[in-house]
Amino acid sequence: MSSPRSSGSGAPFKVVVLDMDGTMLNNDHQISSKTKFVLEKLSADGIIIGIATGRSHISVISYMGELN
Repeated sequence: MSSPRSSGSGAPFKVVVLDMDGTMLNNDHQISSKTKFVLEKLSADGIIIGIATGRSHISVISYMGELN
């Protein structure tokens, strides 16, 4: 079996796609500090963060403003 190819950042992937409700957002509909840290680390490492959701564009943008 072959190993996954590296994206150049040391990670075996280039993109992470998350659902918002129940995945990126906690039960209080907030992005936890741990989740923020991980997403910001992935982004700093060159990993593209994508959002897959049924929410409106405006709703997604308001949450994305919380991330650096």
